[in-house]
Amino acid sequence: MNESRAPWPTWVALGAVSVQACASLLLLGGPPGDPTRIVAAGLGAAALLGLPVNAAALVVAALRARRRAVPGTALLAFSAAFLAWHVFALGALAGWWSSGLEQATYIAGSTPVSLVYQAVMCCSFTSVLVAGWPRRIIAPAMATEGVNQDT
Repeated sequence: MNESRAPWPTWVALGAVSVQACASLLLLGGPPGDPTRIVAAGLGAAALLGLPVNAAALVVAALRARRRAVPGTALLAFSAAFLAWHVFALGALAGWWSSGLEQATYIAGSTPVSLVYQAVMCCSFTSVLVAGWPRRIIAPAMATEGVNQDT
């Protein structure tokens, strides 16, 4: 089957990473009412750590979309790491656990916006992993099943 465009998990990953990169650039902020919220949220740390990682994931996702390919191992690894971060952030914002990094999980200094953003990001990266994992990992293993590797 010749597809004229990339599979939807690749587009979801590309969109989610793009939104995530923009959010880390434009909407970073600490708790509402905190006058030093941007400094407290670690804008320098976000720029030094988050932006290069987001840029790398964005390049990987764009290349996969350009090749009209399903998410590869690198994109699945980025998605798993981003999912872990957003689950952590969602739990910290919801008060399920405390880590000292709560200020870095706020978006635009608003708790409701932050909760919705973290939940949407969790769903996006979960859908990429659920759709991409079987195609990338399980299908090739099944294709080589019964093939004699000794010859």
